[in-house]
Amino acid sequence: MPHPLIVQLRFTRSEFTRALAGLSDADARHRFLPMNSISWVIGHLASAEQNLWLTSMQGQTPCPHLDELYGYGQPASTPKLSEMWEAWQTITQMADLLLNTLTTEMLQITNEEYQRTTGSLLMRLIYHYWFHTGEIMAIRQLPREQTHWRLVTLLLLFSSGVRLVMRATRRWRSSRAIRPRAR
Repeated sequence: MPHPLIVQLRFTRSEFTRALAGLSDADARHRFLPMNSISWVIGHLASAEQNLWLTSMQGQTPCPHLDELYGYGQPASTPKLSEMWEAWQTITQMADLLLNTLTTEMLQITNEEYQRTTGSLLMRLIYHYWFHTGEIMAIRQLPREQTHWRLVTLLLLFSSGVRLVMRATRRWRSSRAIRPRAR
């Protein structure tokens, strides 16, 4: 049976994939500034898993382009959902072969590249997934057409302006009604 933290990672991954259910390529590639596109996030998490489980611990890099394009600090882009999904699935399946073998003792070993224990890195990866899963859920709730937000903003500005004009008009009228007439 896998270590309980590995079970937690798998649950976290399942919630991540559930957050992506029914996502179209167009929606995955749409970018709401300043956030990254959902497809970029998938590539980013694939890159994180590849670096940790495959490159650092096993010397394998099946998708070398991931770190250059979607690694920490890389610029935003809008890759195809199918390409990112395929890379993520390939990497997580390969990583699972190692994850199935990890024991409590192995999780306590310091990873020389990261200067952290493997268990700490595993926990960080789990939190990293939850952060991006929340980000994806937030993005999916935004209206795809930002023209909607422009219209709402214009209406709010217009209605605020109308209210200001009406308030000023009421003040002007009330100030004229109180003043005595000059003779």
